[in-house]
This record gives sequence, C-alpha cells and structure tokens, in this order.
Amino acid sequence: MKHFRQARHRYECMRWIREGRADLVRVDDTDLFAAGTFYNLTPVVAEKYNRVRGEAAFRYKAVALIKAGGPVTSLDALRGRKSCHTGVGKTSGWVVPVANLVTKGLMTIQDCEGSVKAVGDFFSESCAPGAMDPQNNPNGNNPSNVCALCQNPRACSEADVYSGYLGAFRCLHEGGGEVAFVTHTTLNDATAYYVNRELTPPRQEDFRLLCPDGRVEEVANWANCSWATRPSDTIVTSAAKPREMTSLYRSVLVRAARFFGPGSREFRMFNSANYGGENLIFSDRTRVLEGLDPDEGYRQQMDAGYLATMYNYTNCRTKMRLCMTSAGEEVKCKDMQAAYLANRITRDLSCVRAGSAEQCLNKLNQKEADLMSAGGSDIYKGGRYYNTVPIASESSQTTGDGEDGYWGVAVVRKDNNDIDINNLKGKTSCHTGIGKSVGWNIPIGLLVSKGEITEQACDVPRSVGEFFSRSCIPGALDSKYNPKGDNPSTMCSMCGGADKCARNSSNPFYSYNGAFRCFIQFNADVAFVAHTTVPLNTDGRNPQPWARNRRSRDFELLCQDGSRQPVTSWRTCNLGRVPPHAILTHSDVSSETRRYFYDVLQTAQLQFGNDTNVKFKMFDSPSNSSNEIFKDDTVWLRWISLERQNYEEILGEDYLNTLTALDIRQCV
Repeated sequence: MKHFRQARHRYECMRWIREGRADLVRVDDTDLFAAGTFYNLTPVVAEKYNRVRGEAAFRYKAVALIKAGGPVTSLDALRGRKSCHTGVGKTSGWVVPVANLVTKGLMTIQDCEGSVKAVGDFFSESCAPGAMDPQNNPNGNNPSNVCALCQNPRACSEADVYSGYLGAFRCLHEGGGEVAFVTHTTLNDATAYYVNRELTPPRQEDFRLLCPDGRVEEVANWANCSWATRPSDTIVTSAAKPREMTSLYRSVLVRAARFFGPGSREFRMFNSANYGGENLIFSDRTRVLEGLDPDEGYRQQMDAGYLATMYNYTNCRTKMRLCMTSAGEEVKCKDMQAAYLANRITRDLSCVRAGSAEQCLNKLNQKEADLMSAGGSDIYKGGRYYNTVPIASESSQTTGDGEDGYWGVAVVRKDNNDIDINNLKGKTSCHTGIGKSVGWNIPIGLLVSKGEITEQACDVPRSVGEFFSRSCIPGALDSKYNPKGDNPSTMCSMCGGADKCARNSSNPFYSYNGAFRCFIQFNADVAFVAHTTVPLNTDGRNPQPWARNRRSRDFELLCQDGSRQPVTSWRTCNLGRVPPHAILTHSDVSSETRRYFYDVLQTAQLQFGNDTNVKFKMFDSPSNSSNEIFKDDTVWLRWISLERQNYEEILGEDYLNTLTALDIRQCV
C-alpha cells in the first residue's frame, strides 16, 4: 500500500486493479457502479463528511420540494406542472427525477431523443439550465418550454440565477415553480442565504416533500422521503483479493484517518492545499473513513432510487455495438463502455471483437455489429462490398476551417535531377508499408492507373516488385500479403532482407519516418510518405543521428504532371489526398439511429475529448499502444451530412481511382 502508480485515467486504474497491477483507488458515485459492473471491484472504506456516530456515509439525499397546499399532491399530479431543476445532467436536480419517473412509467423518452424532450413533454414549463447548450441540444431542437421559468429563458445557461441547488429553490419560491428537485439540505441553505442578505427567509412549514411513492411529508422527514441517496466517494479494491487482505486495507485506512484526520498536527490525509491541488487521493471535506464489508459489494452503497439512475436514465434500448480488431482496441472499448455508462452518456454501448477490419465489415453487413472505425481502404471495401456508410469523420483540427486528412507525396533529392513521376521504373524506393495509404495505395494506385505499372495476372505486389529494382516495402513478404510466396525478394532488400521487413514498429523503416529514414540511409531514389514527413524530420526537428543534419531545402516533391516542386508545395504537388478515418455503420440503419449514434459520440467527446481529462481520454490509447479505435491525433469527430454519407463522396475521385486500380476483385 505504500507504492503509488500513475495511470492515464481513472478507468485504467480500475483495470490495473482488476489485473493485479495495483491495489486501491478512490472512485465517486457513478464510477463505483462502473468499478463493480465492469472491473469486479468492491468497496473497502467510504468517506464520511461528518463525525456523527451511526449516521451512514453519504453526500446527500435527493428530494422533491413542493409548496404546502400547492397543486402537487401526488406523483400523477406532477404531469403538466411547473418544475425547477439544478441543471440538465445534474444528479439530484435532473438525473434522479428523470430516471425515477421513467422507472415508474410516468415519463417516456421517445426514440432516443433524450431527457430534455421528455421533460418538456411531461412538465408544462420548467427552468432546466443548460438545456440549450450544444452537449444537451446536439440537434438544436429542444423545446423552449424547458427554459420558460429561468430568469433568462433565451440563454437558459448553467449560469442562470435559477441554476444550482439554491437557484432551483428560488425558482420554486420566487419564480413560479411548483416543484423543485434539490437536496435534503437545500431549504436550510436557502434560509441562511436569505438571512445573510437581510431578506425575509422562507419558512419550513410553507413547504413539503413529495416522496417517490406519492406520499407528501414534512420537510424534516427527508430520511424517509428521498428519491435517491448520492453515496459518498469510496476506496475500492479487487473483489478477488483474499478476505484477510481486504480486511488489512480497511483496518489500515480507518486507523490512518483517525490519526491523520482534520485535527492532526502532523500530516493531514484530507488536505490537498499543501500539494497544489484539490481532492487529491481523498476528498478534502472528508472527516473520517468508515469501514465497509467488501462481501456486500458495490450495490449495497446505492439505494433503489440511485440504481434507477444508472439503469434507466441512459437506457435507449438501441444497440450500439462497436467492432474492433485488436487486443488494445478491445481494452479501450471496454474502458469506453464503463466511462459512457458511469457518466450517464449511454448504457447501450457494447464491444464486438473480430480478427480483421474486413471481418468487422462483414459483421456490420450481417447486422452482428453496428459501428467501426475505418481508414480509406476499408471505407472503400465497406461501401463497395459490405453495404456500409460513413456517418462521422475524424479531424485533427479544432475548427472546420481546414481540410481534414493528409496528402501522399513522392520525395526525391534536389540534386537527383533526372527523376520524375514518369520514369520511376528500375529506381529504388522506400514505402511506409504494403497496403498503407501514402506508401502503397496512393503511389501504386496512381502508377497502375497511369499505365506505368502493368498488372500481371491481377498480381499487383509482384508487378511492383518487378517495377522497382530494389525497395523497402514493410510486410511485402508476410504471408498475409504474399499468400503464394512468390513476391520478389527485392521488395524487402532495402530493409535488410525478409527477416527485417516486418510491417510494424519493430522495423525501423516502417511507417512515415521509417520510409524517410530508409530513403536517407540507403540513398534511395524516392520515398513515398505523408506531406508532413519531411518537415518533421529536417531542420533540427528530429534529433536522431540519421535526421540530425538534414535540411528540408535539399529535397523536392514529384508532381503528377511530371514537374517537381519544393516540399512546401505539397498542396499543389502531391500524389493524392488520403481522407480522414471515418465511423461506419450499415446502410440499412435509419437516419434517426445514425444521428443517435453520432449524438452519443458527440456527448462523449465533449466530456472526454480533451487529453488532459483525468477520468477518461477518448482520443488516447492504452499504455504501450497507439491509434486504438480512433487515431491519437484526433480532436473531434465531425458529423457527415446525410447526403454525403457514401464512400465515393468521402474518398474523393482521385483516391477512389487509386483504390479501384488496386482492387483485385475489379481486376478479376
């Protein structure tokens, strides 16, 4: 217990504990549910925020506050009334009432359209701060009545006077509301607020609580009339640990909290100020730690009302099965599944494993999966042979001003004057890898379509091996790309031979930088790389010995018209643009469901798209891997308009032609 490890995000911590690589982590209420559901973790101790003996550890109780003698006298009487909420997506003021009303069959979320529309249909008017924010209103069609009671209905922002606990109470007390969804302490806090401002404070006898079973109670009876209990943060460990080990953890933590609690004159466990942060390891407001029985499991920390928020708030009943092809993608998908559920984005995401991208395409076609991330060649295969359509594209830009994707270029030395795109036969070449976009699909497809490379019996690799005198084409002799075993050995001779020609990072000449390194070290005639490769490896930007003294002005690009240009002219002198990766689904999926899939991803990227997020990083990969599900340099997933959701439109004419030229099925 004396060792600490830093993970990339909270769900990686949970995974490490499940795998036995770590022992303990603090989790909040929703992550406690994810920890137990997906990682087999169990609570050891709970934070308590007071020292009252016998009182259970919890943060607050969610209650429905109404006016005494008002029109709300039962659950059924809530329909058509005026409601006050702390904010869309907030636990006590939104998630708890929505989930519980859905559970009871009083409120219905139609066609995955979201909770805001459901609230708008159920209540006549509301103040739901944040209802018009992009993450809560992705399609811009939320009803205006959900903001009618806010002080600024047009803005309806999270900064509205009637937002938060106090704001929701003021909406009830001052703003015409008939029910406010708040916490059990809100009325007392509001009383102090009015007294401090020398205003007439509200009287407790003027208010009542509406219980989840329809009873009406005095406000002092909140313990027996709450809609849900928000559990306190807990320290969890693996449920597979021996009982004596979990008992030791519990004993040590409880005793340490007793010695080093808020009154300690030495080290203070629950004070983060000295370490430049807040709530580090433990919550700063913690007073003691309460030991828990790990055998009772995580559900014992949650009452029925709170469990309803996890089961029903995000239950759209629309499958969202994501297909992936590697162990790293499967790990990330399962972390995504936990993060999406814990943060109440969706509970419909599931993970489907396949052996290859083409198997994923087939699973989409057979309706055994719903979504996959795909590069250019798989977008082509999916659209042409598996009835898939792209619904969103990855972007590495924070705005939509530039063009997404990247460009394939052919790099030569400036002093190698005799070479151009039309006389590459017999030259030496370096490629990122067989089947890769800029190192294979674009240049080889272009040369085939121009008639420079003539296919022999529909055998493109063998034709390429005979076209260039010597090459480094990582993977060219692998059985996957050389099933007959007759690809020329010269395709790997500049990598150092067949045993040094792997199509992965173990090969120093693999991918963009590797192909440029091959070009430099072996004095090749041409390198097929991305437009960013030369700038990133010259003029002092790459300190490695092979690149250290290289200058960008010593290289040029081959243009399709036979001319040559400086490496800075890649926009007008390139072999073709590679479109960004895209999210694919089956063409039979309705436009409404396609939009629902994207809305889920959009909500998630608004929460997790920033790589500094400590809870989950959507565009980052598990340790020791890269580009899992999404490319790591992605910053945004962009919706593709319905009229453009076809593979030809997304690939563009030039890239489509290169892929068609390399398509063995078209050749046959």
